[in-house]
Amino acid sequence: LPLRSISFVVSTLPLMLPSMLIFAKDLSTIAYGNKNTTVIRLVSFLTHICYLGYNLSVTSYEGAIADGVLLVSLIIGIIRFDLPKLKKEEK
Repeated sequence: LPLRSISFVVSTLPLMLPSMLIFAKDLSTIAYGNKNTTVIRLVSFLTHICYLGYNLSVTSYEGAIADGVLLVSLIIGIIRFDLPKLKKEEK
């Protein structure tokens, strides 16, 4: 049974990749229309994880590097700007 599940995932992966990109693009459209920068950073983080997975699957290493840099930048922004806001709200 586990082998069957693995083969199902492997066989449907090429069908899932384009839908993952559509999902990521829709999320990024919603994020960029938002005025809350915290929401923009968090949703952009999710979309760039999807893009990173896609770029790695199609062996676009330059795109994967660019998405990796963007993810690091988003993590720094979340740590620098969003975490202090959460700590202030808790007090």
